[in-house]
Amino acid sequence: MKTFEEKNRVANGSFSIFILVPVLVFTFIFCSAARASVADKIAYYQNIYDREYQKSYKIYDSMAAAGDTTKTNTYYHFQYALAPTVSMFEATGDEKYLERALVWAETMVSKAVIIDKNGNRNWSGPWQCPYTDKPTTYMLGDLQGSTELARMARIILTDPELKAKYGKRAQVIYEFVRDEIVEKYIRVRNTLSWFRNTYSQHTAPMSDKTLILTRILTDLFLIDGNSRYGDLAKEFAEGFRKRLEPYKGGLIWDRGLGWKGNTSMDTSHSNRPPWTVIDLYKAGMVFSIEDINGMANLLTKVIWNKSLTEPRFNNFIDGSNGRFRNSGPWGVGQIYSGWVKLGEFDPEVQKVAEAVLEAILAGKKNPSLDYHNNALGRLSLAGHLAGNLAASKIK
Repeated sequence: MKTFEEKNRVANGSFSIFILVPVLVFTFIFCSAARASVADKIAYYQNIYDREYQKSYKIYDSMAAAGDTTKTNTYYHFQYALAPTVSMFEATGDEKYLERALVWAETMVSKAVIIDKNGNRNWSGPWQCPYTDKPTTYMLGDLQGSTELARMARIILTDPELKAKYGKRAQVIYEFVRDEIVEKYIRVRNTLSWFRNTYSQHTAPMSDKTLILTRILTDLFLIDGNSRYGDLAKEFAEGFRKRLEPYKGGLIWDRGLGWKGNTSMDTSHSNRPPWTVIDLYKAGMVFSIEDINGMANLLTKVIWNKSLTEPRFNNFIDGSNGRFRNSGPWGVGQIYSGWVKLGEFDPEVQKVAEAVLEAILAGKKNPSLDYHNNALGRLSLAGHLAGNLAASKIK
C-alpha cells in the first residue's frame, strides 16, 4: 500500500502534467506562429525585392558592367543594388541571390583594366591621377565600390559550406579588394597618414572615406586574421568613437562640424557610420550595443518626423532641416543604405523603415519618400528589411 507521501507525489505529478501539457501546447503554437510571422514577413519583402529586380535588372547589369565612374559614379551607386542582394541571401539562404551578387562582383573585378605605374589595377573614372595617363576612379569611388565586394567575400570565405562551393570565386574578389584597393592606398600610395589625420583632427568632420575603409578592413581581418588590418580597423574605430556624444536621447557625432557651413552631417551621407558601427560591434571591436542603440535613437527621436503614414527625415542629424546643396527641407533624408540596418537591433527603426517602403508602394509622395522612390532605394529597403528580420535580434 502506498504511503500518504507517495500518493501525494503521484497526485502532484498528475496535476503538474495536467497543467504542463496545455502550457507546452500553447507555447508551441505561439512560438510557431511567431516563426511563421517572421517567415511570412521575409517572404513579403522577398517578393518586393524580386519584383523590383525584374523591373530593373537590365539597369543593374549595365551598372555592374560599366567599368567606370566617369559620368554617373556607377560603382559608387551600384553598391545600393549589390548590398540588398547580399542581404536577401542572408535573409533567405537562397543561393540564387548569392550567385547573382557573385556574377556582378566578378564583372566589376574584370573591368579594372587600367594598370598604373605601380602595377595596380584600376577602374576608369574622372580623376586625372599622377599614377597613370588614363583617368581613373577617385578614392571614394574605389572604396565605396569595393565595400560590398569585401562583405560578400567575408560571408563566403568564413562559412565552410559556402567556401567549399564558392571559395575560389570569392578568393579572387577578396584578393582584388586587398591588393588593388586596400594595399594600393595604405601602402603603395602611402596615404595611411591621411586616413589617420581624418579621425585625429577634431576641428573637421571625420571623413566618410575612413569609415568605409574601416568596414573593408574589418571584413579582411575576419577573412584572413591579418592583425595589421584588425589593428587599423580598431584604431580608426576608436578615433570615431571619441566623436560620439549624447544628444536628445541618442548619440550624435561631429556635432557642429558639418561640411560647407552646415549645422551637422547631412542624413544621407550619415548612412555610413551606423553600418560601420554595426560591423565593428559584430566583430567584437570597440563598439557596444549601447552605441548601436544610441544611433538608432538619434534616427527615431531626432531625425524622423514621428509619422508612420507620411514619414520624413530631417536633412541633418542634429534635427535641423535647412537646405543642403540643391535640396530643400526633408530632401536629403535618405535612410535606405545604412540607417535601415539598425533595424536588426531596434524594432522602432525597423518599423520606420517598413513605413517608408509601404508609403512608397502606396504611391505617397514627399521629399524624403521621393528620395527613396527609385530602383536602388526600393531594392535596398526590401533586401535590408528582410535581412534584419532573419538576423533574429528583433523577433
